Amino acid sequence: MRSAKKPTALSAATASITATTSRRNSPARKSRANWRQARCQIAGGRGIVVWFIHGTYTTALPGWNTPTPPRCCNGGMDVVPITRAVPLLLTARLRLVAADEHLGAALAAFHDRNRTHLAPWDPPTSDDFFTEATQAQRLHEAATAFAAGTGYRYLMQPIGDTTRVIGSIHFSNIVRGAFQSCTLGYALDQAFEGQALMTEGLRCTIAEMFSPRVNLHRIQAAYRPENWRSAEVLKRLGFQDEGLAPDYLFIDDQWRVHRISALLNKGFTPPSAWQSSTT
Repeated sequence: MRSAKKPTALSAATASITATTSRRNSPARKSRANWRQARCQIAGGRGIVVWFIHGTYTTALPGWNTPTPPRCCNGGMDVVPITRAVPLLLTARLRLVAADEHLGAALAAFHDRNRTHLAPWDPPTSDDFFTEATQAQRLHEAATAFAAGTGYRYLMQPIGDTTRVIGSIHFSNIVRGAFQSCTLGYALDQAFEGQALMTEGLRCTIAEMFSPRVNLHRIQAAYRPENWRSAEVLKRLGFQDEGLAPDYLFIDDQWRVHRISALLNKGFTPPSAWQSSTT
């Protein structure tokens, strides 16, 4: 993680800051004590500046090479947002950082020390899965998906700790068009269970998925009925039960039934192309 330049160096970029930031919130009018900034590297660009103002954030993209989103001619229904999710989110206790292959060793260590703990809930893996090389490659692929807007994976770190990984949150299988939905997966270090950290991390990242930058309408999660911790977390976040799916995933040596739940974005904004396609 490289430190960002001082706010005065970004005077030319402030015009690009998210429209929600008013003139009175410009860096020139805020004391340095009220600002925190981070410069994050993700695949497909030279970096993104994230400003955190009194617990909230806005973004500017000075010189960032934003990947061109995929386009289709499906009657205007397949439009995707031009912007992307913020690659660094902070909560009171967590750093939620976009996938970065340089954290391959830390992620491999996370999976290795939780191998037995996560086995009943995860698909079968080979021994190579627990190596730094494999995890670095997976993070590289996840970073590419993040930059393209086709998947968003965040690694959980204790606040102030940039070397250790204690969990993972992954929004995958993003489908646009008339669906505007994704699949949620997550895992937490056994040593950090019982502290509501996953609830804290999910609440923050879900807010980003439902923000105008990503603007998903639906997030689906599936869990084994005996996984009461996941059931409680999802219930706490407002996920609604949608029923059982028999033989849903092959986990722990056999096909397992899963309970499907989903959370809808009540603030979803239909793309303007949808309106023009119906007129």
